[in-house]
Amino acid sequence: MRDELLGYGVAEDNVRIFGQQVPSPDLQDYLTLNSLRRKNRPSPDGVAEYQGRPVLYFVDEQRLGQQSPKNNLFHDEPDEIPIIFRQLACRGERVYLARIDLGKITVAPVSLTDKTPNWVEYTPGSTEGRSLFSRLAFGMAEGEDFGAGDAVFGRLFNLIKHTASKIARNESLRPDAISLVGRALFFRFLRDRGVLDNYSFSKIAPKALDWTECFRDAENSANTCAWLDKTFNGDFLPLTDGGNATFFERIATVTSGDVFRHLSAVVRGHQPRGNSYQPMLKWEWQEFDFAHIPVGLLSQVYEALCWEWTPREAKKTSQRYTPRNIAVTLLNEMLEGITNIEACRILDPACGAGVFLVLSFRRLYLERWRAAADKKRPDTAVIREILEKQLVGLDISEAALKLAALSLYLTAVELDPEPQPPDKLKFKNLRGRVLHNVREDGVSTDSQALGSLGAHVGKNFDGKFDIVVSNPPWTSLDKNMGKRLAGAYESIIKRVGDDNSVEVVLPDNNPDLPFLLRSIEWCKPGGRIGMALPARLLLKSAKNPAAARAMIFRLLRVDGIINGTNLADTLVWPKMNQPWMLLFATNERPPQGHHTYFVTLPLDLALNKAGQFRIDSESTRPIDTALATKKPWIWKTLSIGTMLDVEVIEKLKAVGEPLAKYWRRVVGKNRSGKGYQLAEKQDGLSDCSFLKGRPNLTSTDLFQFKVDTAGLREFTRDLVWRPRKPTIYDPPLALIRQSPGESREVGRALLCFDKVAYSEVFNGYSAAGHPDGELLARYLHLFVHSDIWLYYLLATSPEFGAERRRSRKADLEHCPIPPLENLTPTDRNELMRLSESLESNSAIPWDDVDTFFAKLYQLRDYDLQVIRDTLAVALPYERSRERACRPATEAERATFIAYLAKAISPIVTPAFGTLHIHQVKSPAEKGKFSSPFDVLFLTTKASNAANLDLILNGGYRLMEEILQIADETGATQIIHTESSGLVVGIFNHFRYWTISRARLLAGDIIRLHLDAITG
Repeated sequence: MRDELLGYGVAEDNVRIFGQQVPSPDLQDYLTLNSLRRKNRPSPDGVAEYQGRPVLYFVDEQRLGQQSPKNNLFHDEPDEIPIIFRQLACRGERVYLARIDLGKITVAPVSLTDKTPNWVEYTPGSTEGRSLFSRLAFGMAEGEDFGAGDAVFGRLFNLIKHTASKIARNESLRPDAISLVGRALFFRFLRDRGVLDNYSFSKIAPKALDWTECFRDAENSANTCAWLDKTFNGDFLPLTDGGNATFFERIATVTSGDVFRHLSAVVRGHQPRGNSYQPMLKWEWQEFDFAHIPVGLLSQVYEALCWEWTPREAKKTSQRYTPRNIAVTLLNEMLEGITNIEACRILDPACGAGVFLVLSFRRLYLERWRAAADKKRPDTAVIREILEKQLVGLDISEAALKLAALSLYLTAVELDPEPQPPDKLKFKNLRGRVLHNVREDGVSTDSQALGSLGAHVGKNFDGKFDIVVSNPPWTSLDKNMGKRLAGAYESIIKRVGDDNSVEVVLPDNNPDLPFLLRSIEWCKPGGRIGMALPARLLLKSAKNPAAARAMIFRLLRVDGIINGTNLADTLVWPKMNQPWMLLFATNERPPQGHHTYFVTLPLDLALNKAGQFRIDSESTRPIDTALATKKPWIWKTLSIGTMLDVEVIEKLKAVGEPLAKYWRRVVGKNRSGKGYQLAEKQDGLSDCSFLKGRPNLTSTDLFQFKVDTAGLREFTRDLVWRPRKPTIYDPPLALIRQSPGESREVGRALLCFDKVAYSEVFNGYSAAGHPDGELLARYLHLFVHSDIWLYYLLATSPEFGAERRRSRKADLEHCPIPPLENLTPTDRNELMRLSESLESNSAIPWDDVDTFFAKLYQLRDYDLQVIRDTLAVALPYERSRERACRPATEAERATFIAYLAKAISPIVTPAFGTLHIHQVKSPAEKGKFSSPFDVLFLTTKASNAANLDLILNGGYRLMEEILQIADETGATQIIHTESSGLVVGIFNHFRYWTISRARLLAGDIIRLHLDAITG
């Protein structure tokens, strides 16, 4: 089957074959499927992975049986297919199933649905067949759209939440609801995993006739829970009164027995429908199969449940679940290059329901397996050793710690090669050994707490861990707790900081920075620290955040940052509306000249819709952290663009003067600011009589470019909360909207030459008192309608294009603007012409507006092209996002190729012939786009006249080489040398086919690959 898959773009190294008698470590994530295949039971034959994640499961069509008349779900399908679909769907992965036959395969997406699969046939000789695997890996879905959310996650979450909520309708049972559901779930897990096979149910609940009755009533439930406590020991999801018979009799009375119906529903796998339960699915699944649901997925469900179950506590303590894809990426990248992973001790100081602990547990087990001399799977004793001696989690939520314990127990059972009989699976109590509740004594459970950062934790965990990994709290604490946090932060700084650190003020009472700095003490010198953090630590350029960021880069050797700013509000991290990043550091001071490797995850609508993302290894940039301290805007600029954008921003800053400084210099103080703020319910209103009687402007929708005060109502109030300074209302005025909007044609600012009162929806700039006040107001008004202003805002604002679509007053105030007094008479005449065209709103020459300001900033044509290209693909609006991710048109490719040729041709001397750039085209089939990459071939007549036809007709081979490299690296641009020229593969999203990208490619070719073209 490996040979068959080669014809569909699957490299041999990416294939995992199931059915091994002695499974190898690379099958750890597929052990259940491997066991089923070995026993010749319905299951896939293997899987093809991309960058370590499953993409395409496959089954040999020749071994499938015939369809059964009873198979009323998948009509005319072999009986094994619905079973295999069930297995794969329960894994919660966005994957496909392929049926391999002689000379063809049929492929369908796996989904938790009752619809008949949409099979699509491919052959290895076709373009679509050869590029199939790469298209699937890059999110170019075939057939049914299965990526609109995680159905398994959602259904499991709803099932567990519904059950816990029903039990907790009686408030007295709320403290025990999570434990009760967790116990039923654990029991179900044991049953589905085969741990209870051949085990007498009389040992569990003497009156139970089979496993489905173990939670039937108070007596059976009490006996089953007593058996769980005795068999597994430890702190197994504690219950009130130890979960004795009296406890279960009491909850039977207060719920009229309903509690046992809900618990039995978990065991049986029925979905809630109001107050009753029905079979979950229409086809023969009937229930989730916990033999196939990964424990990592369960722990993710538990983290989400913590947020929903204790919403006040969760909101105050910043609990937010970490998606598996992000957690896996963080852990794997952090462990890269460590030689003794199997011996590492790992701490999560804000563990929640244990997502990172579970992943670390599995990784440590995997490394023990790999290191084993006999290559046999580690046994129960080794599993207990890892759990009890190498993992530690801290948290302030009791519910989260209960679920973390459950996740770890489940993982231990899942990894055990011999989990029978269950009596051998005893655990030691994890509390005080592995899991620690670090909430301060006397602090209520629904209040904010210092937790791991508090002095009460002491030095118990200092210097004991090789790895610290976490997604710590992000939310700003309230005023009272903020003071305590600031005190803890100052104490940490005194212990771990340098001479400059004591001056760094904690920004905005956010606990994420203190967690990162406290990790310096928890981690061993030279150990590794990895955290999922808000990207504001990277993007904000105000004094306090910039100083804090500089301190991080002084105290830690920050090795790498994966920037997820572009993926906020996508299914990569559901319900995450903040920009985020993954930070990897070594616990030591950085050497002089240290560089941090910075990679930004691109928006990819198709891939992100499936909850996936791509790390482009070729786009990783080494950033001089000392230089970045002097240029704090560089992180945001590289989030939305390339080094060409960095060059443009530097040119803008070199010519202009920050607007706030310039305005004060030429107009005076108190001549700019937000308009008045009403806030009628606030105490301490102030006199605003100076505005009374003026026309009142309260909406951004009334006018396009200029205020006509005749139609405005008068301002009538005597008091407002913030009236602002009277001088900011004096005309002439440039009134700037907070949101620049997607189109400048609707207006980004208003001119006003009359006295007016305006509200806080505008940032006003008064030019009153300036000798050329009207022209100055027109100048600023015209500037904010240029693409240069929007570009500067996008490339430097910590919020616009990251958290929101509005600009801050500070963004404009920091923007460098060429002084008006430097304009020549010709420039002033052009300024008036362009301003009057806006004022009259007739035939506005937008290109002239941009060219005018480009000239003032001393930009070249190619700089203006960079601005236009970046705005085309990086603005935070739907149209721009869709344009960035759509395939380039033929005209756009032709423009790209023409610019590339123009840039390189002068470097190719006549002795080598004439440069030719050919687009290697593969024939389209079925009207579909065939490959995620387009291929260019660069050569000269002198070097390849004899071979050109062979190369161009060998498009299949070239495409396969490009796709193979792309599969290995995740790169979106691949350069490959052939004997008679240079092959360039470019990912077919428009963002990679702009003229600016052609300029970057030309530079790379001239510096590094010119010999391949000239021969």
